[in-house]
Amino acid sequence: MKYLSFSLIAFLFWHCAKNENNNSQHEILTVTDSLKIPVGETISAEGNYYSFFKSDTLTGKEILYIPTLKNELLSYDINQGKQVRNLTFQKEGPDGIGDFFVINEINNDSIILIGKNHYSIYLMNSQAKKMATFSMKATGELSTREIFIMPTLSLLHADNKVIYQVHPAILLNEKSGKRYFDLNVKVFLSLDLKTGIFSMLPVKFPNFMANKNEYWDIFHFKTGSDLLGNNLIYTFSGSDSLYSYNLKTGLKKQVSAISKHVRKGNGVFQRKYTTVEGLLSVFAENTSYVQVLADPFRNRIYRFVAHHTDEWKKSGNLNDVLIYKPFSIQIFDGDLNFLDETEIFSKQSFDFIDAFVGKKGLYISNNHQANPNIDENYLSYSIFSLKK
Repeated sequence: MKYLSFSLIAFLFWHCAKNENNNSQHEILTVTDSLKIPVGETISAEGNYYSFFKSDTLTGKEILYIPTLKNELLSYDINQGKQVRNLTFQKEGPDGIGDFFVINEINNDSIILIGKNHYSIYLMNSQAKKMATFSMKATGELSTREIFIMPTLSLLHADNKVIYQVHPAILLNEKSGKRYFDLNVKVFLSLDLKTGIFSMLPVKFPNFMANKNEYWDIFHFKTGSDLLGNNLIYTFSGSDSLYSYNLKTGLKKQVSAISKHVRKGNGVFQRKYTTVEGLLSVFAENTSYVQVLADPFRNRIYRFVAHHTDEWKKSGNLNDVLIYKPFSIQIFDGDLNFLDETEIFSKQSFDFIDAFVGKKGLYISNNHQANPNIDENYLSYSIFSLKK
């Protein structure tokens, strides 16, 4: 949907893919179905990065929430094939939230979202009225941190708590005189919706990122995260490891799983740069482990790996770099055992930033911006299933 300015981007990708046509197989994953959602002029058929998909394993209901260019939130029931609700959020006034981005459904009567204030989470009711505002500003160390809006950011919901990554503070290295991101800190924030109390989960950035004498660009320490049962599953773009943290027991797990497609000299590493284009070049040239999607129906985890490319749209927008990078998908079971990895998918075959998991399988948007055959009247997805 709305294309992000460079300051809002973050990174990510997520996809699974088809070959040259929707009937082909791609090793582990096979296209078995498709989904087409008719849209009006307020929804862009491409760049629809802040949609949210909710699949209720008890009722079987599956709803895709789609933001529009008019600050609306459309609810589309993919099983019934129809729109079931339309909420319009105010930008100003008592219920004003500005433009909104990342969302999650709490229940049929309330949703949480991030609006113009990147220090706050808003709880809204089914009439788009503000029920509560939870601000990090007055909360100790969190006053120096904020929510960094990006396509890979997830507002996860479990046991009446909201879990999400918060941006680390920028500090000054007095010896070198250079500024750096403080990565010797905890990563995920947990907000209790009943009490309004914030607390940090005992999960920190990888040790190799926490050296204040090294500079990690904002893209490579960003996380992709999802929930599988009681486990928070997460990945750092700058690390080939996959991690889990059990919200009930506190058990942590880490497995290393470097992509089989990493070329010599093109693994994840730092480079110096002096311009925005230089920074984006670093991201284009190197491998990043950008996103994870949990599959509760099959007890699987899909991790999307973005690979080296010399060809990317030099627009100053990170999304344009992401979408032009080749990608593959690693597959793990629920215990983080590595199972397999796909081949690299055909270039510009999918908009891999727009993907989600449902009962039928892994949904990936067909509406790649470089595809000359995009039908602007539809959001189009291919549905992938694991080969048996």
